[in-house]
Amino acid sequence: MGSSVSGILAILFKDELEKNILSSSFHINHYSRHVDDVSFQTKDEDCVIKFHQDINKLHPKIKFEL
Repeated sequence: MGSSVSGILAILFKDELEKNILSSSFHINHYSRHVDDVSFQTKDEDCVIKFHQDINKLHPKIKFEL
């Protein structure tokens, strides 16, 4: 099963990852996360690709997919 705190810790961990990547110089107009899905708006496809590459470098065991 798992600890009752594990869900809260996962949310806090992902919040910290997001704070790190969103504070960089990406032009993201809207960003939201629901459980394990992420949605964001940006000005062009190059920014999406760069964001995807950079967010996947933040932690070796967490990988985002397009």
